[in-house]
Amino acid sequence: MLAWLLLVVLTAFAAFAALGVALRGRPEGRAETLILWTAILYALVCAPVLALGYINQLYPALLAISSFVLSAGAFVVSARGRSLHAHALEIRDAALAIGRLPQEALRLALRERSFVTLGLACALLVIPITAWLTYLAPSESWDGFFYHEPSVGYAIQNHGFRLVNLPSHMVVQGINSYPHLCHAFALWFVIFTDKTFIEIGNTLAAPGLMLATYVIAKRYCRDPVPLFGWSSAVLLVPAMLTQTRTSMIDVQVTFFILAAVHYATRPVLRLRDAVAATLCMVLIAGSKSSALSILPPLVVVTYGRVLLGHGRTRLGPALGLTACGGAVIAGTAALTFLRNWVVYHNPMWPIAYTIPSLHVDWPGLVTLADITYDKPLSELIKVKYHHPTGGIGDIIARDYGYGVPWVVVPLAAASLLVAVITAARRRLTGDPDARTENALLVGALGVAFIMGSPSLNIARFNAHIVAIAMIGVAWLGGSLRRGKRFHEGAVMGTLLLTMIPMFWTDWFFGLDFKGIAALLRLPARERATMNAQSFQMPRTTAQARERDLGPGDLVVYTQEMAFPGVLWNHTMSNRVEYLEFRSAATFLAEVDRLHPRWVVVGGASPGRAALETRSAEWQFVGTALQQDKLVAFRRVRN
Repeated sequence: MLAWLLLVVLTAFAAFAALGVALRGRPEGRAETLILWTAILYALVCAPVLALGYINQLYPALLAISSFVLSAGAFVVSARGRSLHAHALEIRDAALAIGRLPQEALRLALRERSFVTLGLACALLVIPITAWLTYLAPSESWDGFFYHEPSVGYAIQNHGFRLVNLPSHMVVQGINSYPHLCHAFALWFVIFTDKTFIEIGNTLAAPGLMLATYVIAKRYCRDPVPLFGWSSAVLLVPAMLTQTRTSMIDVQVTFFILAAVHYATRPVLRLRDAVAATLCMVLIAGSKSSALSILPPLVVVTYGRVLLGHGRTRLGPALGLTACGGAVIAGTAALTFLRNWVVYHNPMWPIAYTIPSLHVDWPGLVTLADITYDKPLSELIKVKYHHPTGGIGDIIARDYGYGVPWVVVPLAAASLLVAVITAARRRLTGDPDARTENALLVGALGVAFIMGSPSLNIARFNAHIVAIAMIGVAWLGGSLRRGKRFHEGAVMGTLLLTMIPMFWTDWFFGLDFKGIAALLRLPARERATMNAQSFQMPRTTAQARERDLGPGDLVVYTQEMAFPGVLWNHTMSNRVEYLEFRSAATFLAEVDRLHPRWVVVGGASPGRAALETRSAEWQFVGTALQQDKLVAFRRVRN
C-alpha cells in the first residue's frame, strides 16, 4: 500500500509541477494548455528514469528522490515572480478548467444536434474504459512481450539500460537497440509497485492526441463541432484504438509528432513556441527509431522559421535556441543511435541498410522490407479499399479503417490541390492568404512524412499523416462559403465508416464481456495470471511463476523464446537471462553456474532433453508459451 501511495504522490506532484511550467508558456486556451502539460509531464517523469538508467543507477529510492527534486525545482522555477501559494492556486484553477473540457464539448455538439456527438462520446469513453481495463486485466500485447515489456524488466533488473545478451530474433534485439523514452514512462508505473499499469501510456496520451489535432484544425475552421469529430476520428482509427491497453507506443509517438507540428507551424511563431516544439522533438527522438525520418522536416521548419522570424530583431536568442535545441535533440537521439553505431556499426540495428551510392553498408539481421511488408501502390490500394470481410482480421488488414481511405484521402487530396491554387492565385494578385499558406506548411510536413514513412501499409506508423489529412479537409470545410453541410457530412461519413467495422469484430480492447465478468470476481493477484492469448504464459504456468519466483530469482531461457516479456513475475522482481544452447554438456554446465530457479526451453528441443537427463534436479512445470511450444522446468534440488 505504501508503494502505491508513493507512486500516486510522486506522479501527482510531477503533474502539478508540469502544469505550472505549462502555464508559464502562455498557451492559448485550455486545449493547448493540456497539450503542453502532457508533453512536460512526459519530460518530468522520463528525465530522471533515463538519466539514472543510462548511468546504471536506476534504483527505486534514488528515482523517487530524483523525481521529487526535479518536480519541486520545476514548480519553484515556474512560480518565479509570484508567491508559491498564488502559483499553486493558478495551477488548481487551470486543472479544473481543463477538466471541464469534455462535458463542454459534448454539450456544444448536442446543442448543434450533430452526429459528431456520438463519435465524440465514443472517443471520450475510450479513455476511462481503457484505464479501467488496464487496471483490471493482465497485460497482453504481441510486440509488448517481444521487446517493450522486456525493456522495462531488464532496466529494473539491471538498474539501467545496459546492453544484455539476447537471442538473434530481430524483434527481441530491439530491447538493446530501440529508444527507451516510452519504456521509461512505462517503467515509472512499475518500479515502485507492479505491472498493473505498464500499459497505461497510450491511454494517458490519448487526450493530447485528440486536442493536438483539434488545435491545428481550429486555425482554419471557426466551427468547433466538426473539429471535435476529426479529433475523435483520429483516436478511433483501428490502428490507434487497438493500441490502447497495450504496451506498444504509437499513440504516444503520434501525440508527440502532432504536438511538434502544432508548435512548429504556429501562424506567429514565438520563441517560447519553438521551445515547446523542441521539447516535443526531443520526446520523438527518445521514443522511436523512425525519428530519423520524422525529425529532419520538423527541425528545418522550426528553426528555419525561428531564424527568419526573429533573426533581425532577436538574433542572439534565435541562434542560441537553434543551437541548443539542435544539440539537445541530437544528444537524445545519440543515446540510441550513437550507441548502436559503436556496438553494432549500424545506428539502425538490427535493420540492415545498404546504399551503394553513399557507400553505406550497415550490417543487420533483416532489411526494412523484411519487417514492414510495404506494398506497391496498386496492391496497397487493393488491400485498403477491399470490401469488408468481418472478424479481427478485417481491422488488421484495413487498419486505417474505412473512413480514412474512402472519405479522408480523396477529400484531403482535393483540399491540397485547392489550397495550392488558392495560395498561388492570392500571391499573384499581391494579397497573400496567410491562413491558406499556413495550411500548406502543415500539408508540406504531411507530404514529407509520407515520403519518409517506413511503410504506408502499416497504419500505426502513419497516424500523424492521417491527422494532417483530416486537418486538410477541415481547412476546405472552413473555406467554402456554404461549407458547414459539407464539413458535417465529411466528418459523419468518416466516423461512421471508422466505427462500424468495430461492431463486426470480436475485439473489445483485447477482452470479451465474459472475460471481464470473470476478472471482476477475482482478487488482483489472481487477475494477473488470467491469460488467454497464445503468446501469453498459460494460466496454470503463470500461477506457478508467481509462486516460485521471488525477488532476485533467475529464469534462464534459450533461443527458442521470442516473447521474453512473459518470464517476469507480476512485480517484475525476478531476473531473466538468455542462455544459448550449443551442446548438452556446455548448456548444463552453464545452468549449474547460473543456478536459475526456472529454465524455459523449446518443447521438442535438445535443451529439454538435456534437462530431463537430470530429472531428480529439474521438475517439469508446464507449457510456458503456446505460440512457440515452449516449456518450463523448475529446480527442485539446491
